[in-house]
Formats: sequence, structure tokens, C-alpha cells
Amino acid sequence: MMLIKIVMAIEEGNEPDDSNDENSTGEAEESTPPGPPVAVEWVTKFNLLKEYKDEHDTTTVPQKEPILGSWVNKQRMEKKKFDEGTKTSLTKERCELLESIGFQWAKPKGQESWERRFKELSEYKAKFGNCIVPTKWPKNKGEFVMPLLRLMLI
Repeated sequence: MMLIKIVMAIEEGNEPDDSNDENSTGEAEESTPPGPPVAVEWVTKFNLLKEYKDEHDTTTVPQKEPILGSWVNKQRMEKKKFDEGTKTSLTKERCELLESIGFQWAKPKGQESWERRFKELSEYKAKFGNCIVPTKWPKNKGEFVMPLLRLMLI
């Protein structure tokens, strides 16, 4: 429950008290290096991810995204450790917070990814009446359509 209190404190503009943050084994975290406390840094990135989702309608952040790309990837790696029961900075509360915004623990692959992109294309067609998606269109729909168009032209 400690992390939820920290998230609420930050969102209310108060200084959080994360002095009792625990790891996945229930043990108190060791002291942290100078700089923002680990929990505050995590909550800050979590809030950035919420903003990213509001803007892009997904929590799947490209690796090349400067601030969130590596952080999102780290959460996925930490989840594997958490599931295996090995030492990790990811707690049950952090998992629940990420899941509350629709965080995907695995990157969509294969059929699932194709179906999601096809749905996006269908939504584009419903809105604009065609499938001529600019390559720079948000959600990379254009990048999804181009290979399909190339296949049709072959």
C-alpha cells in the first residue's frame, strides 16, 4: 500500500514519504544513492507513462523513446524476475498500478500485433473513408499499411 500512498501524495503535490518502501520479498529496501528516492523516480516515470498512454492510446512505448523507452523495457524485465521470485525492484503494488492503466507485460507479436493494427486501420477507414494512411500518421498506421500496399502491387 505504500506505493499507492506515494502516488497519491505526488499527484496531490505533497512530498511523499517512501522511507518504508519494500521489495518483492517484503524486506525493506537498502539505502538509495543521492538523488530522487527510488519510489519517487518510479512514480514520476509511471505518471509520464500515463500521459503517454493518454496521448498515444497505448502503453507500448518504442525503445527509442528517450525517457520512457528503456524504463518500460526495464519494467518488463523486472516482471520476469518478480514472477520467478528473484530479487527485483518491482513490487506487487507497482504491478497493479501498471496493470490499472493497461500496461502490456509483453510486446504484441505476430497475429495479435497484426489484428491490433488491422483494427486501427479499420477505425481510420471508418473515420476518413479510405485506407490511404500517411506514413507519419500517429500510431504508425502508415508504417503498417505500406507493406500491405507493396504486397498488393507485386
